Amino acid sequence: PRVVYEMAEDKTVTNSYNCPIIIGYPEVVASVVKTGGKPVDSPVVSFKSEGLVLKQMYAYLEPLGVSRKTIKKAYVSALAEYDRFGRQLREENQRAFEEAQRARRQIILLAGRPYHTDPLIQHKVSEMIVKMGVDVVTEEIVRNKSIDEKETFILKQWTFVNRILNSAQWAARQGVNVNFVETTSFGCGPDAFFTDEARSVMNRHGKSLTLLKIDDINNVGSMKLRVRSLIESLKFGQHGKAEVKPFVRPKKFTDDDKKNWHHSSLSTYHLFSEQHSRPRATMSSRFHKETLFPTTLALSIPTTRCAIPRLSSSATL
Repeated sequence: PRVVYEMAEDKTVTNSYNCPIIIGYPEVVASVVKTGGKPVDSPVVSFKSEGLVLKQMYAYLEPLGVSRKTIKKAYVSALAEYDRFGRQLREENQRAFEEAQRARRQIILLAGRPYHTDPLIQHKVSEMIVKMGVDVVTEEIVRNKSIDEKETFILKQWTFVNRILNSAQWAARQGVNVNFVETTSFGCGPDAFFTDEARSVMNRHGKSLTLLKIDDINNVGSMKLRVRSLIESLKFGQHGKAEVKPFVRPKKFTDDDKKNWHHSSLSTYHLFSEQHSRPRATMSSRFHKETLFPTTLALSIPTTRCAIPRLSSSATL
């Protein structure tokens, strides 16, 4: 099925998009798998609301001869099993966490995507950490828990990204013996920005983010060495309480700021154009245009008042 939306696991999220690669899996299967002329069904399914799921299931299954009563009964049973399994995962993680806390052992929250539960994909990194004497919990420990969304710069609109970010916020607020390790594979797009966000969350609480890129490797020796180095370094910070830095948002640009706002527009120099000699049509009391000349020349940029930090009064390219 094409699952466009996953379930929203807490009330603070902006949205609950599924991974676009996963959404496109039916197209990949249909293009590479020979079915001998048999059709490949790929109905669109959205778990964003229960009513919408049922509506989509009716549209797909009724033409196949399945009654609405049977569809609804199966859906209710499946939803109950999903909730039971999620609760079991959360409770098991909580039990392991509390046991490690009582024994005053180091704990690593190992976060990742659902496919990282496959030992072949994650190269048994969880077992590796446990053998080094550190307890491991997963991001399931924060399943269905609402974490304060005000302490983040990004929109929480991808289900798996939301889950990892929530777990980072949770781990950051725990004691110094709780640390956060994220596993990533395949160069997932949202990693480009939310990994920095997770790192920022950990740094504000005096902790660090360890990111393990575990795809396209055959020899896990280097990863094992890095994990061992991390664990040894954590032993030096087990005592004491880390200083928590305040979360600071950039100043909002208001209507009052517009009155005193000025803008510098920088354009590149083109050898075969007269761009640098044309009248600056964009120049006004608030807009100033400058052409970036070749590196042999010096460019003087007037200091301007703006909503971002001041530009240097001069720059040499």
